[in-house]
Amino acid sequence: RGLNGLDKTTLLQYVLNPQAFAQFAKTPAFAEYVRYVVEPSYEIHRKLGILRNTVTGIPLDSDIPLSTFYAGRILVDEAMASRAASWYKSQKTPTNKPIFIGLIGSDHVKFSCGVPARFSNLLNFETGSETLSILLNPSPYDTSQQVLFEQNQNDLPPFVLQIRFASSSVNQEKQSDTSQTALPGAYLARQIRDPTQTVLPLADLLLISGSDDEISGVPFL
Repeated sequence: RGLNGLDKTTLLQYVLNPQAFAQFAKTPAFAEYVRYVVEPSYEIHRKLGILRNTVTGIPLDSDIPLSTFYAGRILVDEAMASRAASWYKSQKTPTNKPIFIGLIGSDHVKFSCGVPARFSNLLNFETGSETLSILLNPSPYDTSQQVLFEQNQNDLPPFVLQIRFASSSVNQEKQSDTSQTALPGAYLARQIRDPTQTVLPLADLLLISGSDDEISGVPFL
């Protein structure tokens, strides 16, 4: 039935706040995230033949359309964020501030519009102050928009650290009042840290394994 076919009772099993879920997808930042991350992911799944079956393994006559793939992706991200937020709320007390660590696929983390931002949005955290997104050993292929299957080590795609979703001229807007900037939606949805920010970073922190298997942190912001 797809996302639109879910009744309210079923939807609330996966989505903690339907209004926040809907608003999250209406920002220019999220539109660019879909273009750069979700659509290429769909193309990879299509070329691998994965979209010719339902999630339960039932064969289909044709590929699942992009709209269905997109709906499934955002529902999965919101469900993971909702479950994490519910646990956090159940554990938090005036004297106890819990720590939640989620280990999930990189597509659900990178470029600031995945699960970490949704988690912060649901809990009304100050942007970036209480949630940290971390990528483990990302490669150029993890950051590229290109759909690649034959990885030629001599012709690597660029390692992309951020994607732009708005003109930098918005920084000339008033900065004292978030309602006066050109980017209030992305800021209020916890997709960006600052109301004048015009790019989506790959992650807050990159963890890279050294030759001796030690992990070193490379902060991005």
